Amino acid sequence: MKLLLIFNLLINSFGHQGDKDVPHAIVFVHHGLHIEIQIDCKNGRNDIAGIKDVIIESALTTIVDCEDSIAAVDVYDKIQLYRNWLGLMKGNFEARLMQGHKTIVRELHPDRIYNPKTDNELRLSSRSLLFIRHVGRLLYTDVI
Repeated sequence: MKLLLIFNLLINSFGHQGDKDVPHAIVFVHHGLHIEIQIDCKNGRNDIAGIKDVIIESALTTIVDCEDSIAAVDVYDKIQLYRNWLGLMKGNFEARLMQGHKTIVRELHPDRIYNPKTDNELRLSSRSLLFIRHVGRLLYTDVI
């Protein structure tokens, strides 16, 4: 029964991950936005189709606020801010934080790759388009 439901989803899909007969993700497009249905019969055991999660693409743009009075109050803050910005632009930004006695690393998700119904590979960015906002006296500092 689960495979039949998955097959019906595939008929109307834009692409998939994994084996086309038993995919672990199916992607649909609606008004230019992507919807991914993740299938895992173990994690999605309470769902008749084994659906683990649904990811809906949103926030096509993100504003990174670099206001001088809050995010960067001196030259050293600005340097760190631009290092972070470079990591975001290159896609290799990571942040380390302590949780109890354990270090946790947060990093950006890689792009998602699907096997589309056509011959071309379908690659979806896991990140939004970034805009940077500068406010304040940054134009008068030696760091720029």
